[in-house]
Amino acid sequence: TERECLERMLVGTNPHPSITQTLRLPSPGDYIFWYNYSSCVLRGPFIALTRLTEDIEPNAWQGSAVKRPFPLQVRIGLDSEVEGSIGIKRLSNLVPIRQTRLGPMPPVVLGKDALKLILAEIQSTVN
Repeated sequence: TERECLERMLVGTNPHPSITQTLRLPSPGDYIFWYNYSSCVLRGPFIALTRLTEDIEPNAWQGSAVKRPFPLQVRIGLDSEVEGSIGIKRLSNLVPIRQTRLGPMPPVVLGKDALKLILAEIQSTVN
């Protein structure tokens, strides 16, 4: 799934009240991170090129091991500054992590302070 996200430059999610209540987010130009539930790794930052939209690519993730195909999607671009990843242990030192039935999950929306901490952490691992 991660490889397909990078190949398509597309991230997606399933409809859920915590997501659908924030359909106005993100806006083009906003930072986007994706969180892999299987590996518990946050990856990014990427730049949102579109708003959260239903089925930008309806066939995305159809052949993968994903149980549902993530119909809510955002087209992303690379941040020219830096792109990296943070595992859940390091991430839990920066933002609150909640336990869900899928496993540990970072916040869906990051505040400015959390964003700065995560960007600084990724920058420190890239340099």
